[in-house]
Amino acid sequence: MFHRFAVSGLTGIFGQVSGNGDTTGNVAKLSDRLITYYFAKVLRIIGVTSNRTIQRIILSHNCWALINSVPLSLIAPRYPRRHMFVLGALGMAACFTAWTIASARYAITGSEAAAATSIAFIFLYNPFLNVGLNSLAYTYIVELFPFTQRSQGLAFKQLVGRLGNFFNAYVNPIAIDAIGWKYYILYCVWLLVEAWIVWVCFPETHGRTLEDLSFMLEAKGSEIDGDEEDGNGGEGRWERGHRCGEILRVCVSASAASPLR
Repeated sequence: MFHRFAVSGLTGIFGQVSGNGDTTGNVAKLSDRLITYYFAKVLRIIGVTSNRTIQRIILSHNCWALINSVPLSLIAPRYPRRHMFVLGALGMAACFTAWTIASARYAITGSEAAAATSIAFIFLYNPFLNVGLNSLAYTYIVELFPFTQRSQGLAFKQLVGRLGNFFNAYVNPIAIDAIGWKYYILYCVWLLVEAWIVWVCFPETHGRTLEDLSFMLEAKGSEIDGDEEDGNGGEGRWERGHRCGEILRVCVSASAASPLR
């Protein structure tokens, strides 16, 4: 159960600390929070100072987020969860890297093309956010926990996510004012770390029953212990339990077909 709650907490952190807190919505992630809460600051870094223009860009971004989030929320659950999470994190990392480079070029040269490129990658960032954390976070937690613990798992995710909001509210604006576009480098690295953590630590729940997940999560440690204690050539409790289940099914089928009944 510790593994489940750890994954739930990580999902809550990823939802708030992935760079999305700068723009304009209430979607999840630090980079996304950067966009959600501080879009105006981000735009001013690349020379967009007119309040009217800023409001137009923010409105356009929100409309674009609605347009791509609806179909992606219907498509993403059809595919393996880990693949979608990793695809989203790597896509966001690529967009953030390009956005950072373009912002740096604008700071150095004042190029309007670099400013336009930054805005384009901010818009491109949103579909990758929606294909992973936005569309699958709650679906994944519901699939990960058994029925009796689902409310606890979701509550823990929310708790950790709210703690992540502290970072968004009190660290992001100070860092942006202090070092400008250089702060984006943190998110470029963090999103790659996020993809690695998902691939290594998150179990795949797509197409699996709760019983399969119980074997995979709760019996993993005992499987290793069983290998060391029994010395049976590396056969763990998972393999033995699966073979015993097959033998039991064969016996039940044979007894059902027996003419003596």
